[in-house]
Amino acid sequence: MLFRIRNDAGFSLVETMVATFIFALVSAAGVALLTSYQSGREMLQAADGRVSEITLAREVIKADLLAALDRPARMEMGEVRGFTGSAYLPDGLKLSLVRGGGMRAVLDTGESALERVDYVLEGDKLVRRTFKRTDITTANKPRDRVMLEGVKAMALRFESEGQWIEEWRPEVALKPLPNLAELSFQMANGRSLRFVLLVGGQA
Repeated sequence: MLFRIRNDAGFSLVETMVATFIFALVSAAGVALLTSYQSGREMLQAADGRVSEITLAREVIKADLLAALDRPARMEMGEVRGFTGSAYLPDGLKLSLVRGGGMRAVLDTGESALERVDYVLEGDKLVRRTFKRTDITTANKPRDRVMLEGVKAMALRFESEGQWIEEWRPEVALKPLPNLAELSFQMANGRSLRFVLLVGGQA
């Protein structure tokens, strides 16, 4: 009896090389796809965080302006300041107001419901600076909170009696409070933001 040895029991060298090449291509495509997915996910998370930051900043500024009162505050040098807003104030100050409905009064009956709020541009950060009392004293220490980062420039406008003006100063304004405030931000990434908000609950 004769036995025939078959020659097709395994893969040839060429077949092995082709299979290895195909496997390498599939692996490379998989790595590229995974890297792209991870990069896109990180970019999406960063964008979501930025949107949340902008939304929170807008809501806080909106609440401050809506609660603004015709109530002057005494400053460090003794001068009295009412609602004031301008892109040209000293020391980075952009907006200063006294607001009512402070949460400290809700949580602690010994605290005043009035609160002085300043918005200051420090470098590329918009800072919300609050004071427990409207009048400045050595014991009235400020609390700072960064609302926006990456701010390249900030401009303001105020509407009263159908007219828009770039500065609101109590000594020259016909009214203690404007009807609307427009805050415009030029961001470091080239984008711009614009908030148009009611002041003092006026229609």
